[in-house]
Amino acid sequence: MSQLGSSAALCMLQDIKTFVALNESALAATHPNLSGSTEIWGYYPDDWPLKGLHAGDTRAALTPFLAHEVSNYI
Repeated sequence: MSQLGSSAALCMLQDIKTFVALNESALAATHPNLSGSTEIWGYYPDDWPLKGLHAGDTRAALTPFLAHEVSNYI
């Protein structure tokens, strides 16, 4: 990729927000949700009893909806 193409791609990525859903509230709280940051960390607990094959299945399925809720407050 050329230097110009690389810098253009980085400019586009600066506007993309990323939501990370974790199963530990303490770890999610350690990440500062700064206004200049493109990452937002959130918390959603593991299922108990399991509603899928893995404990984080519900969290993975709900992540787009959680991100949408958070994006309304940014």
